[in-house]
Amino acid sequence: RPLFLTDTEVSVLVFDLLHRIYGYPLEYVIESLAPTESEFDDSSNG
Repeated sequence: RPLFLTDTEVSVLVFDLLHRIYGYPLEYVIESLAPTESEFDDSSNG
């Protein structure tokens, strides 16, 4: 059994929590999981 979850597994769990459990609209959930501009800037600086 792994000691940690991958980014994809965590995203699926967060998606399920926000959409199915708390009832947030799909658009809000997708937006909340999308990377921000600052995260794109951080990744391009290496």
